[in-house]
Amino acid sequence: MSLRKRVSAPGSPGTTKSSPEMNSPNSARPKLYFKPTDSGQHIQIQPDQVTFRTSSLALLRAKGKAPKSLFFEEDGSASSASFGVEGARLVLQHMYDLWRENRLCDVVLHTAGGDLTAHKLALGAHSPALADKFKDFPTGEIIAIDVTDISRETVQCLLHFIYTTDIKITRQNVAYILFGARELELHVVIHLCLEFLSSYNETTAIVYLEIAESNGLQQLASQILTYIAENFVLITNSQSFLQMSFQKLLVFLSNDSLNVLDELQLFYAVVRWVDYDRNQRLPVAALLLRCVRFQLIPPELIATKVETVDWIFTPRNCHDILFAAYR
Repeated sequence: MSLRKRVSAPGSPGTTKSSPEMNSPNSARPKLYFKPTDSGQHIQIQPDQVTFRTSSLALLRAKGKAPKSLFFEEDGSASSASFGVEGARLVLQHMYDLWRENRLCDVVLHTAGGDLTAHKLALGAHSPALADKFKDFPTGEIIAIDVTDISRETVQCLLHFIYTTDIKITRQNVAYILFGARELELHVVIHLCLEFLSSYNETTAIVYLEIAESNGLQQLASQILTYIAENFVLITNSQSFLQMSFQKLLVFLSNDSLNVLDELQLFYAVVRWVDYDRNQRLPVAALLLRCVRFQLIPPELIATKVETVDWIFTPRNCHDILFAAYR
């Protein structure tokens, strides 16, 4: 069995530099190619369905709860449970040190921004799917995983979680973290992302809905849609509403379950969206206005509230919609 030398970048854990041996055509490495889960696939992971199978995942429960004594309880009796938690902590720390120092790494992950290294043992412990695929390769072989559709920063974040159980999920990175976790089938990270996305409000609901739909999370998407329908007026005041696509807004306006006081509130929502980028959006304004039931708005309010909008008669088809309301 031949050993292949690894050269790690200074100060960057899990990073590899190219070497003639690694790039040589004669040193062919078996590769695993992982594709994102089909967006049409339904992923429904409930908290009680997440199995903590590894020592590092067990620490998610045990963090901050380590006993004062390593081997003994306060009454002097031996505690195998106490040692078990601390033993798991020691194993995890040792694995982290190996990864940080780029020692004994046997996996190379090709990301969009460069290569990162890791251990099959660590990856397989967090991803049963990866563990099954690793079995197809001889022991001691260096396995290359192609994740070039994921940024280096995202993969680094996922690896950091694998070795430390720490991960920082934010509004800015949750979509990337979820995508990467789904591709590597890291179910605990997927669950953490679902928990984060479930904390939506009037400011984040639209953005989180798009993330849920693009990842096939239909149950979560359905919950957010219900929330948007019930709080539509509040949501129309958010920045994400103004940046919403025409197609998505058309779907919302066509929802008969929208919680609005009257059709005038729906009209104001369309005006606010069009005014955000009037030059680009005015051509589709009539299609949105068709969702407003102008016949339910009193004529005096149409005259004082609707017709006073400066662009309402500019597109001819908008004029036709208002004219029909007077019939």
